[in-house]
Parts: sequence; C-alpha cells; structure tokens
Amino acid sequence: MFDLAQVKVFSMTTSHSPTDASPEAVPALPPHVLVIFGATGSLSRRKLLPGVLHLARAGLLPECRIIGTSLEDIDEQEFREFAWDACNQFARHKVTEAEWADFSKRLSYIPQAAGPSGLSDLVRRIEAELPGTPQRLHYLSVPPIAAPAVVKILAEADLTKAGLTRARAETIRALARAVCEGRIRFEGIVETDAFLARLCEIQGIGAWTAQYVAMRALGEPDAFPAGDLGLLRALNLTSSRELERRSEAWRPWRAYATMYLWNGFCDGKARGSKSAISKTQKASIERVEPRHAVCPVV
Repeated sequence: MFDLAQVKVFSMTTSHSPTDASPEAVPALPPHVLVIFGATGSLSRRKLLPGVLHLARAGLLPECRIIGTSLEDIDEQEFREFAWDACNQFARHKVTEAEWADFSKRLSYIPQAAGPSGLSDLVRRIEAELPGTPQRLHYLSVPPIAAPAVVKILAEADLTKAGLTRARAETIRALARAVCEGRIRFEGIVETDAFLARLCEIQGIGAWTAQYVAMRALGEPDAFPAGDLGLLRALNLTSSRELERRSEAWRPWRAYATMYLWNGFCDGKARGSKSAISKTQKASIERVEPRHAVCPVV
C-alpha cells in the first residue's frame, strides 16, 4: 500500500498532428508492405486506416503498400470504398481528392478465405513492384478469439521470404502453434507472471518480448522491459541492472514510465537534439523519491 499524499502525477501533452516533426528529421525507412488482418473491423475503420493516411499527409510514411484481409468476401474496389468512408468519417481533416488519389493507390485487399498461399502470392507480387528490399509488417486488428485463425495463417506462410531470419521465422511458427494448440491463451489471464513464464518457454522469446507483450497486449501497468536500449539511452544509463534499480521508484506504474521515456526519446531524436529527453522530462523523473508511486497521465 502506498501513501496517496506522496504520489507525484505528471502530465503529458501530445500533438494531434505529426507535422511538428520535420520529415527530414526522421530517418529514412525502407519500403514497407503493411498487412492488416481484420482490415474491415472497427479498429481498422476508426484508427488504423485514418492513422496511416495521417502519416502520409505529414510526409512521415515511407514508400508503402497496404494489404487488407478479413473474413469479408469483398474485392479491392469495395475495400477502397470502405477505406474512403472510414477516412472521411474519422480523419482529423477533410480528405482532398488529391490526397485520396495518392493514398488509395496504396491499398489492396484479399479475403482471408484465400488462405496463406493466396496472401503470400499477393504480398510477393506487391513487393516486386516496390524498390529496394521491402520490409513486411503484420498488424492483427482482431479480437483474441479470432487470433488463432490468424496466427495459423502466419504459421503456414513461408516467413523466411519476408525478410526474417530463419530463427525468427521459426519463433513465430512456434508461437502460432502454441496458440492454435491452446498452450498459450491471450484471454482470461489471471496470473500474468505464470503466463509470461509459459511464453518464455518458446524458443526465441525472451524477457524483453514477454514484458512488451505484458505491457501492450495484457495492459499490465507494471510491465517493464529492463534491457531496452531506448530506455538506457533515454536515461544515459549503461546497464539493465542500473535501469532496474532506478525503476523501483516507479512501481507499480513502470509501463507508464516506459511509454513516457520512449515518447521523450523519440521526440528528442525527431528534434535532432543531442539529449534523448528534455531537461524538464529528466527533472520530472529525477524528482521521484524511492518507494513513491509514479502515475504518469498519458
């Protein structure tokens, strides 16, 4: 139990537009193929598609093609109409004809019923149209109950052709098999530590990945990837042991502190600042006394 009188609350302000970061300040990224599973669902409609359009408007999106896939048996034109409606309704600013013409040509669609081979064929065809060595990003915009079907598709796909090493591809297959066989379940988790221990039994999944899953997928407020290079750089520390010691002051809200530091580190890089985080941010963190709870408001 901690004393509420000792709790220090920090407030973060976030910009509603990425245009405060100059495209020139962001490192150039290779071409990407973004595959959205559950592309016709609510999250994709309200957040993902308008969000990617938002990045494109700001000049922060690399050369990119977006492949949507879901249970909906629609064609590519119907998916573009779905995306047009989503962006018109949920984008922060009115979509101009020129913006939509540029964005819509990035969109493709294939029903999930086409299976792993159909999806792989489409991805390879699109990758062949992009310059350089495209990277692949898969986004699972699906509820937990639908995740096993998606990871089964990933497990059966030839992931070594996606720019992954053979070891990483096998880790993804092993995780997919564990989910499909019921050994790993992402819903109804009561004991987080026990779940993370089972996750780490899969070869290739370590403490950093497990803590990231706890933070992002499970909403665990005290999850903490202690060996994260970005956190070490943000605080000018040299070892995970130092970071662990420092983080004791942030319990039971270390996941919030992590996001606070990551955001500050990325903002500093975008500004071209030599310091990873601002003096104000660092002072806010340094003011925290040991054993006091920290609750950043994000």
